[in-house]
Amino acid sequence: MEARVASVKGHRVTLWEKSKELGGSLKVAVITPFKEEIECLIHYLIRQMEISNVNIQLNKNATAEEVLKENPDCIIVATGSKQNIPKIKGIENVDVLLPIDLLTGKVDAGERVILIGGRLIGADLAEYLNEKGKRVTLLTRQRRIGSDIGISTRWVTLMRIRKSKIKVTKEVSCKGDKERRCPY
Repeated sequence: MEARVASVKGHRVTLWEKSKELGGSLKVAVITPFKEEIECLIHYLIRQMEISNVNIQLNKNATAEEVLKENPDCIIVATGSKQNIPKIKGIENVDVLLPIDLLTGKVDAGERVILIGGRLIGADLAEYLNEKGKRVTLLTRQRRIGSDIGISTRWVTLMRIRKSKIKVTKEVSCKGDKERRCPY
């Protein structure tokens, strides 16, 4: 989006995208249940880039050497989000999977899945895995799940989760275990 704004303000903009297509994490978000409308947003944003005359280069990895060769007036770094694994005693003894890997099909979860984190991504992933027939337990430190979900859609998300087979445990502290068991 910053590339479009810079272009509209009269700058000559080149966007380097590491992957073969634009869309970033929105391409992953659209995979979760009830998020089909995100596809329209992806198409809209790509179209905005095209009509703003942004020079888009796909499959282009931005190394320091390559960037310096271009001699730009300004560099905007938009590298996306980084997934983290919580530091829980014994977590190295269990199979820890990242949401992006599950949603993109790089890995498959077992039949029983424990999700740590009850915010938007945790709730979306819980619904996704539940739809796939997995037995899902959603753990959160919060008093409620989905605290970062927009107020206009939070109620329907919570209603779907309540009506599903997803087990929700709130105000839980993940302490860990040395054995290969659930770390909470």
